[in-house]
Amino acid sequence: MRDIVIVIVGILILWAIVSDMWEEAENGRNTEFQGTLLLVVVLGVLWYLEFSRNFLLLVAILLFAWRNYLGIIANFEHDRLIENYQITSDWKDQRINELQAVEEGIVNEELSKIIIKALATTETDHDNGKTE
Repeated sequence: MRDIVIVIVGILILWAIVSDMWEEAENGRNTEFQGTLLLVVVLGVLWYLEFSRNFLLLVAILLFAWRNYLGIIANFEHDRLIENYQITSDWKDQRINELQAVEEGIVNEELSKIIIKALATTETDHDNGKTE
């Protein structure tokens, strides 16, 4: 009975670690800690259940390969996320520059209108002053 409980608890812990590793890898985060924890838990449970050394070695190799595979996925996703961030940042900067140019054009246009009005008013006042 005790062995069954240990196996069930071990499976639940393994499931939690594996799902966490997969999620972390998909989000571009490092999975080495979870991979090492997975390796230790699995080998500990198998050692407690007195599996042969060859089987323990095979499981260790498979888990180490799984950990490295997820590390490759994590690195790929991390690079992809950085590239997407850079593209978004460049687009945002370009859009800000375009909006600033448009705003500057509008301000210059409005200033030109104000100056023309002021000059026209000054000339009209000046002309009115001459005729009187």
